[in-house]
Amino acid sequence: MDGWYWLAFLLVAVALAFYARHWYHRPSGIPETLKASYASQLLEYMDYCARREGHDSAQYEIERYKIIAHMNTRRLGWRERNDIINFMVMINWVYEVDEHGNKFYVITNDGIRELEEPDGLRAVVKESAQELHDDGISNSKARATAAAVIAAALRVDARSAPPESSRRAKDSADDLERAVRTRDPDKIDHAITRSRDVLQIVTLSLPFVRDILRILGSF
Repeated sequence: MDGWYWLAFLLVAVALAFYARHWYHRPSGIPETLKASYASQLLEYMDYCARREGHDSAQYEIERYKIIAHMNTRRLGWRERNDIINFMVMINWVYEVDEHGNKFYVITNDGIRELEEPDGLRAVVKESAQELHDDGISNSKARATAAAVIAAALRVDARSAPPESSRRAKDSADDLERAVRTRDPDKIDHAITRSRDVLQIVTLSLPFVRDILRILGSF
């Protein structure tokens, strides 16, 4: 009887452990484009940390807790943080180093190229914009994705725009990203409207955003 009891106990423990692992690693549900945008910003932060300390970005190991602390300043949840880091590893912008249970991250050669020219983020934005165009932007979820696409496009153009246009683009991207994460349709619509007002002022400095808006069409 005792043997059956312990077998049942072990089975329940294994099932609970499996469920806990699945629950912990469950995706956050943020749009892929928003994930890519945050990953691009995190890549810039890692590069900044390396250069600030006088290191080569391709050899500098940054501790996971520092990355988490930085993402906490954006009020990202732990599932969102995990998704963003996993995304960076998946597309080979960074690789993970495990030293005695402590995780570090290093920018890869692909990550360095992304810092020089954001082709990876640009490709994600174009693909998402085309999918939205093909499927139609007819519900609140699609509008949230469209807002994330516009925000990421603003991030791309902010890299090369004149200082004032770059500042406006980043501020507008921040506004859109915050709205998307609330999942509140009204806040998302207001953020989209504000972004269009900004684009009317600095549209000539943001050619990629103009291209993306042409793909998205009216919505």
